[in-house]
Amino acid sequence: MEEPKEIRTGLYKIKEGCYLKEKSGLFNEPAIIYPMRDIETGKINWKNFFIGGSWSKFLMLVFVLIMLLFIVWAYRHDTATCVDIVKNPCKYCVIAYPAYSDNLINDSVVFQNLTDKLGGG
Repeated sequence: MEEPKEIRTGLYKIKEGCYLKEKSGLFNEPAIIYPMRDIETGKINWKNFFIGGSWSKFLMLVFVLIMLLFIVWAYRHDTATCVDIVKNPCKYCVIAYPAYSDNLINDSVVFQNLTDKLGGG
């Protein structure tokens, strides 16, 4: 591997679109940077612009965006279901509990069963 080329004081070119900055951060630690504009020419580096210099970072970003989209979709879907249940609870009971639907719709049977269980007779 060839020696990094010094672009200016404290900045070395490792490969195309990838630089080593000698002093960076709070404790002046070295850092590898992937600038969106090439430091030497000033042109936009499209690879760094879209994937951030690393395929793993790009894939992680795509994964997080897909998860966020799924969360938004699930929230909207569940909220719409709740709104449907609140608007028409009897229809929900018939669909969700078909074995009990006859008793749930006929109020007199429901109240009669309650009074029988409570011993009011």
